Amino acid sequence: MLKPLPLLALLAMALALAAGAEIDRQEQGKARFVASHTIRTPALSFGGLSAIELDESGTRFTVLSDRGFIATGRIRRDGAGRITDLAAVQSWPLRAISGRKLHLWERDAEGLAIAPSGLIHVSFEGFHRVRAYPGPAMAARPLPGSPLFRKLDGNLGLEALAIDRQGRLLAVPEAFPTPDALPLLRLENGEWRKIAAIPRRGPFRPTGADVGPDGALYLLERDFVWYRGFRSRIRRFRLAETGITQEETLLVTPFGRHDNLEGIAVWPRANGQLRMTLISDDNANWVQRSEIVEYDVAPLPPHPAATARAALEAEAALQPGGGAAK
Repeated sequence: MLKPLPLLALLAMALALAAGAEIDRQEQGKARFVASHTIRTPALSFGGLSAIELDESGTRFTVLSDRGFIATGRIRRDGAGRITDLAAVQSWPLRAISGRKLHLWERDAEGLAIAPSGLIHVSFEGFHRVRAYPGPAMAARPLPGSPLFRKLDGNLGLEALAIDRQGRLLAVPEAFPTPDALPLLRLENGEWRKIAAIPRRGPFRPTGADVGPDGALYLLERDFVWYRGFRSRIRRFRLAETGITQEETLLVTPFGRHDNLEGIAVWPRANGQLRMTLISDDNANWVQRSEIVEYDVAPLPPHPAATARAALEAEAALQPGGGAAK
């Protein structure tokens, strides 16, 4: 979440966003633009949408607001797969461990990740913490903290959450005292461990993350200049047990192309492509808008070692008796 902006910055941002709407929709990297959909659903009028999760069909969604709300619903799409409407939207205030509604200073919810079991994980800035919710209307369950959390700035905390293929929770802060890299944290055996250092590239800061069907880590990042508006970047990393490799930039948008994109969900398309669904935080500013933006990208190819191993296993299975080839 950005800090409140003065009037001059808001006016400049309005002009930047208006100009961005006229920018040629050319590809900006390896991702292909699909469409954008402005959210006008009354049930999401609280705005501040900071994270999104989708099911594998791309129709059931959960969104998070940094105003302290969580909402679910359905996405309606046309024959080309573009969003036409949001339906059956319900929202609830996030709750504390005691079951009460969160106080104002506790509500800055930024990261969202849903485990295969359906358990909802939410990270918060300001009072830096991660909580688990068995359901959107239920009381929070505590999750372990970390000494690393005490090093986070009040407004630059745990911005991005994701779940890896083993069902473990991953977290990335928006900023960290180390200037050249950000820690990638993983929760395992009741403890947060730094498993990798994500290199900083330019002025961008993380706002969202997801682990795609290809097992890769997708990191959504934001840059903001008050007289030019927002631009976004998506980087992808091969996620291994011991860290990350094979960094590649999938998308860098021009300033003003989209609004303040903060959340990302990656899901499979029937044609073999992956769709990246992004959602924007309007920061409660009249000049901004809540929107869902979608891009398609090819999945990360299997690791060469994994491909070679699969070939050997297939060859072995063809031998008489299923034995290894000689």
